[in-house]
Amino acid sequence: MKYERFQSYELTYTALAAVSGSDQKSFQVEVDYDFWWTKAQAFVFDAAGLGVSRLQWPNIEVLLQEGASNQQLVNQAASINSLFGSGEIPFILPKPHPVQGGSTMVATVTNRHTLTAFSVRLCFSGVQVLRGQPLKAAGVRATASGRMRGR
Repeated sequence: MKYERFQSYELTYTALAAVSGSDQKSFQVEVDYDFWWTKAQAFVFDAAGLGVSRLQWPNIEVLLQEGASNQQLVNQAASINSLFGSGEIPFILPKPHPVQGGSTMVATVTNRHTLTAFSVRLCFSGVQVLRGQPLKAAGVRATASGRMRGR
């Protein structure tokens, strides 16, 4: 069993209907590891399956909730542009967000575009750390309780 390793969880939402097509997906962190989420990426596809440039992303909203605490990570559904970067330029979280082993991360995606159905893939990248062990990546020590301090 490795002490620390890279992990990426992906959630795929297919053909979200125009105006208010919404879907909720989730992933569960491996029981033996805590997941420290560090990067957020999104990929948007049109009805033909072609990638949409980040500069032209439609009005898509995301609501994130972390299962262990049942807390929403944003106070209301937010634009996908404000929470996720692209594959080429991911959004780097201001500090790693801990998700306890065995917990579930839930993401609800809603298409607010008025004319077109879109598909979305969300990618949550970070570090899996053996439960109860500190996160040593990126010059940060963090414990399973979520407390962080500089090395």
